[in-house]
Amino acid sequence: MRYSYIYIKYFFILIYLFFISVVHSQGNHVFSGHEAVNYGVVDLTTSTLWSTVRSATPGFFSAVGTASYTGASDNHNIDGYVKHYVTAAGQGFVFPVGTGSDLRTLQTSGTI
Repeated sequence: MRYSYIYIKYFFILIYLFFISVVHSQGNHVFSGHEAVNYGVVDLTTSTLWSTVRSATPGFFSAVGTASYTGASDNHNIDGYVKHYVTAAGQGFVFPVGTGSDLRTLQTSGTI
């Protein structure tokens, strides 16, 4: 009986490790009609793929207020849509967008 418990434990550990490896290989993708909201700082170097659906009902990465995305480069950028929700006057924002292999930032000054 004790051996079967150990095998079950290792079986679930292997499933967990497999799940983690699949999630990390898929990157970060926002599906149609959904939004991934950032209230702090997100480091784009933690994944090589950041993308959203580009359709009639797109997906969005969003930043609220002073939230930001760091580590943007040619290899680490958002291939898709990004929103910024301004919560106070004068909040500028750098949109870390690109093609996934070319960074093409867009910056706002915070004035309307």
